[in-house]
Amino acid sequence: MAEKKALHENSMWRISLIRLRRNKLAMFGLFFLLLLLAAALFGPLFTPFERDATNMSNIYQPPSAEHWLGTDEVGRDVFTRLLYGARVSLAVGFVATLFSLVIGMTLGSLAGFLGGVVDGVVMRIVDIFMCFPYFVIAIAAAAAFGPSMFNVMLITGILTWPQFARIVRGEVITLKQREFIEASRATGLGTAYTIFRHIIPNVFGVIAVYATLGIANGILSEAGLSYLGLGVKAPMPSWGNMLAAAQSLRSLRMHWWLWMPPGALVFLTILSINFLGDGLRDALDPKLKR
Repeated sequence: MAEKKALHENSMWRISLIRLRRNKLAMFGLFFLLLLLAAALFGPLFTPFERDATNMSNIYQPPSAEHWLGTDEVGRDVFTRLLYGARVSLAVGFVATLFSLVIGMTLGSLAGFLGGVVDGVVMRIVDIFMCFPYFVIAIAAAAAFGPSMFNVMLITGILTWPQFARIVRGEVITLKQREFIEASRATGLGTAYTIFRHIIPNVFGVIAVYATLGIANGILSEAGLSYLGLGVKAPMPSWGNMLAAAQSLRSLRMHWWLWMPPGALVFLTILSINFLGDGLRDALDPKLKR
């Protein structure tokens, strides 16, 4: 029986992988994200310029063979800062989503599995969080705690966990009626063991889809807060504060290399994440036929 179950699970994952590989948009998104991740991790090793090195005699230089994407208002290399900015933006997206997932999956699993008072308390907290506009609360919290990379991660994670908790709770309520969960409870296994051994692995597919969208939301939050001066503090570069530095009318009209590359990277990154999320949803949904 155990061998049949393992073989079935292996076959399902193999079918999902084949579906994902056939989705060209999802493959484009995955390729772009891997390329961006590699550039963020290793790209600065191959650039001859330091992240914060200024040169006042070389300000506002257009793209050239020496400076591929030109220089900014204090002579810093834009391409180098884009690579370092990718590290910050991606780190905020991934860490904030991980933080949100841990809270959301834990509380959602407990609410759905235990029900009763626990379910009522958790869902009322979720309702309270979801009553307020996300960005208004994020701006207020960032203004109260001060601009920093850690604060952006913390604020984004705390404000986005209710969505994950609601999704996980719904899946758990469906799963706990299944025979293998009833068998686990009948054998006297603890609640924590049942949740982490049987419940969470069975909702992983759904969570993986929404986690990709959570990463996109984290990147957008960082860009928005940094653009308003409430996110990552200069001189540490991020795509958001690079856009904020180029918001003057003069830069918008004459120095396109200051705002177009970070704006294009934000757009392409969010688009790629959405493509990958849609592809994962189609590949992991057993109800879809091919």
